[in-house]
Amino acid sequence: MSGVSETSGESETKMLEKLENHDAHDAINIGPPSSSSSSSSSSFNSSLSSHKRKSFEVLGVFSGMWLNVNLMIGSGIYATPGQIMVLTRSGGMTLVLYILGFFYVMLGSFIYVELGSTISKSGGEQIYFEKAFPKPKKMVAYIFSVISIVLAKPLGIISISIAASQYIYYAINNGYDKSTLEDIHNIEFWKYRFMAFGIISFITAYHLFSNKVAVWMNQILAIIKVLTLLIVVIIGFTKIRSYPERLSYNYLFGNAREIEYYNNYSSSMLKVLFAYSGWNTLNYSLDEMHNPKKRLRISNPASVLIVGILYCLTILALIVTVPKDYINNSSTSTEVISAKLGDEIGSGIAISILIAISCFGAVGSGIWGSSRLIASVAKAGFIPILSPFLKRFDERWFTPFNALIVQWCYLTIIIFLPLRKPYDVLVNTAQNANIIVYFMCAIGLLVLRKTEPKLPRPFRIDISWVNYLNYKNKNLYRKASPHSECDSKFFMRTNCIFYCSDRNLPPLENLKQIRL
Repeated sequence: MSGVSETSGESETKMLEKLENHDAHDAINIGPPSSSSSSSSSSFNSSLSSHKRKSFEVLGVFSGMWLNVNLMIGSGIYATPGQIMVLTRSGGMTLVLYILGFFYVMLGSFIYVELGSTISKSGGEQIYFEKAFPKPKKMVAYIFSVISIVLAKPLGIISISIAASQYIYYAINNGYDKSTLEDIHNIEFWKYRFMAFGIISFITAYHLFSNKVAVWMNQILAIIKVLTLLIVVIIGFTKIRSYPERLSYNYLFGNAREIEYYNNYSSSMLKVLFAYSGWNTLNYSLDEMHNPKKRLRISNPASVLIVGILYCLTILALIVTVPKDYINNSSTSTEVISAKLGDEIGSGIAISILIAISCFGAVGSGIWGSSRLIASVAKAGFIPILSPFLKRFDERWFTPFNALIVQWCYLTIIIFLPLRKPYDVLVNTAQNANIIVYFMCAIGLLVLRKTEPKLPRPFRIDISWVNYLNYKNKNLYRKASPHSECDSKFFMRTNCIFYCSDRNLPPLENLKQIRL
């Protein structure tokens, strides 16, 4: 957030006096800085009184770390292992993929730490792309904004909310008994959609009226989720005495699919990355973090380290718990495999409730980060007509009130789209979009290293790791999506049309010359 915008005929002094009056009907405008005043080019936080700034900067090292953890530990760790085991037919390969995913996400986290500590503003990738790719007229940042706001972020939130509603259904109907698992596929369309709608509505409500309450809720839910995974790991590991042979090499890798099934492994890797998604949430709200240049380097990697260790231990517990016949039988439902862990470690109802809480917390962090991204994108003027409305933060509660309301309306529309298997569809679509964003973000870091060599960088990642991550991103996206090249060309040309018509650029027929 670059500053408090000057309104017509209103000086900065009057604006600050207005902030001190605690007028509930006014809002903080985080629009672009005016060139007419040097003070208005300062950051948003520096324009506030110390009391107001303290109320606005609600994120520290641990609260920032828990914000990431809260989104990372959602439905993915409970839903994707069963799907991956069916695709690879190997518990050992599932563990290997989660370890690879951990290193992939840690590299990505270091890239975002460098970018976030160098450009300490809310907005995440949208801000970084504006800086790295300013020409033509911030087109890359605009395309990213469309992908994230319309596709990646809302689809991720909806997929987790639907998973939460399913686990609530399990809890209401006596856990993971056979009839419940069969009914979840035949349940009437509106039932779990309305449950997902209720989850999103409740979370949006407490995010509207207090940034502090939202942060407290995120921390509490994140701690509950970590304790839940620890319980799963501890109880699962108690089964090792009963099934020691399940840790042998033959049991782990004996029936693994051959390398020619690379599409299965690429699809599995996308699901692993979905389970880890959320590691960059803190970058969308750096203006609300005290001293992000120093604290981001701790919060981001620490959140990835905690979740990575817990995930790998959870997969080991799942391998020991789930019989091999479940994995080798391709007709076995992935929900049955995921539910088997809950059956083996004790009460299916209790596990269902804990997983539902986990999903609930992930939706909370997703709504937090996505609303801040919408406000930042509006601040850049990328949303026609609505930008002046969406970029404003409420003065009393310091929340992006308008962005949260519009986001809630859009999520409600998506929830009731008639998709037969909404979870799988939304997960795959959102993660493919995220891979493109991560790739472009790493490219942006390389560009900034070359174009802005003297820019202060409190943290630097070795350039060879950035190149390696870009190589993996490209291969993963192409192998996992056979038609991705064609689809991405269509998607980018469509965005070019909207972008040019929105900014009155040269005639659209010139787009025929664009080679993607």
